[in-house]
Amino acid sequence: MKTSKKSSIVSSAIFVLMFVVSSLTASAQNSVQNKVNFRLNSTRTAYIVPNSTKNYYVFNYEGQSQKELFDKVLAGIYKAKKQYRLLTDGLTKVEWDYISVFTILSEKSVQGYYHGLRLTLEFEFKDGKIRVNVPFLFDREANKNFTLSEFLEINKIINTILSNVNAEEDW
Repeated sequence: MKTSKKSSIVSSAIFVLMFVVSSLTASAQNSVQNKVNFRLNSTRTAYIVPNSTKNYYVFNYEGQSQKELFDKVLAGIYKAKKQYRLLTDGLTKVEWDYISVFTILSEKSVQGYYHGLRLTLEFEFKDGKIRVNVPFLFDREANKNFTLSEFLEINKIINTILSNVNAEEDW
């Protein structure tokens, strides 16, 4: 009888361990999946989604309303603006449906003028989903003077914005 009880306890412990591991794996996969990885085309004039014919990413956020997602991305934009010192001249919103932000990834020159990559970021929302469109680049000929790492900085910025969706408030 004692052997049967021990094996039942061991079986239960194994089941719980397997459940915990599968939950952690699913959570890790979800956080990895909710990241953009835009790349430049060969002429450095436009962003693309690698290995896809689509010009956007769609991320699932089960159980979150369109309004919740909109509000969290908007808050993420303001946090990213401060963290990355973005110049955001134009923020266009269609409440709970769409956000477009014109921004400049910039540095201040000796003369006091800002220069940098000028682009637009776009986010669209539905219940449980966020669509991130490829960033639109302005001054495409001038952009050829920037380094590849400067172009790819935009992925970090967008992923920072998206990380706000899953962030837990602690106050």
